[in-house]
Amino acid sequence: LHQIGGSVILVFLLIAAVAICMVGWLSLSSKKTELTEESNAAANQLTGFLEQYTKSVGQLAANPEIKDVMIETKAGDDIRKAQKMDTVMENLVSIANTDTENLLAVWISDLDASVLTQSDGFTSEEGWDITGRGWYGCIETKQTVLTEPYVDSSTGKMILSAAAPVLDENGNVLGAVGMDISLDHMTNIMSGYKIGRKGYMLLLSENGIFLYHPQNDMIQKNIQDVNISENTIEAVESGKNEFLKYKSDGTTKYGFLQHAGDTGYIVLSSLPSSEYYATLIAMVLGLLLIFAAGIVLIAFSIRKSSASLTKPIMDLNQTAQQLAAGDLDVNLKVTSQDEIGELGESIQKTVARLKEYIVYIDETAEVLAQVADGNLNIS
Repeated sequence: LHQIGGSVILVFLLIAAVAICMVGWLSLSSKKTELTEESNAAANQLTGFLEQYTKSVGQLAANPEIKDVMIETKAGDDIRKAQKMDTVMENLVSIANTDTENLLAVWISDLDASVLTQSDGFTSEEGWDITGRGWYGCIETKQTVLTEPYVDSSTGKMILSAAAPVLDENGNVLGAVGMDISLDHMTNIMSGYKIGRKGYMLLLSENGIFLYHPQNDMIQKNIQDVNISENTIEAVESGKNEFLKYKSDGTTKYGFLQHAGDTGYIVLSSLPSSEYYATLIAMVLGLLLIFAAGIVLIAFSIRKSSASLTKPIMDLNQTAQQLAAGDLDVNLKVTSQDEIGELGESIQKTVARLKEYIVYIDETAEVLAQVADGNLNIS
């Protein structure tokens, strides 16, 4: 039991260790892949949603009527009185009506006059400063931009703007066109992703502002102002996509940080470590139970086999001791069909032969005694 069983159990334990390592690697790789794919899917969906507006404002910026209005409007002029303004306004309203769920307003802004007018009829008042707008960067860089989210003063909703510069034939900036987009659809995209039982998606702006979080009190907070691991903050600032193990509010979590294309927005999947390792723990416990049951079964089988092996040996040993003591009145009952059975049969034959020898010796001794007494009439 100790020699054979010990060797078998050692092999079992080695197999169990290898199996657990392989299962652990497969389980954790599967979870890592799941988190990565969920983040990629959410980022791609978000990118596709925003790109439709960046393309639309790019096309709107090339509208010749808008260029004519901006060329005509000079500092101090009323942009609403420009010759083609009615046509431009009809176009802005038409675009806004195609997506009333997400588009709050479509607008144009003239650089010279520092004025903005929107599809909903709003026109900025005198003293309005175009350089103070979040989208003014598109005029400076001559590139389409997506702004950081901000609270719309008229609706109180979180919105962002997609803006593109309007250029004349010489490449000079005339102004900008843009669309104000509600964040509701973006947050609905994030809330629609469920990872396991307790996992979720986070949405952050380029500057690390939480735009979606299952805890409402976290929204609009900067990631640097919340209780989260430093490696997560560094990943947001670095612009790299990477798998993270981090702590948030004292709870260890795993997730994949993915930037949504060139939009500047960041998606971070989040899964508690307890659930991240849940499958691994369940599989390891299952394997341990199976191996433990196997070891018990093997030990029982070895013990049973050893008992059936040692019992006839013990019987043979007892018989040998009786023979050594001169007791030939023995009766072996070894019935095993193996070498031990053959040994028992040989000892039984030896005992029978010895009994025959004793009878012969006794007879010979009696004859010799008669001869000694002078009796030669013997048979």
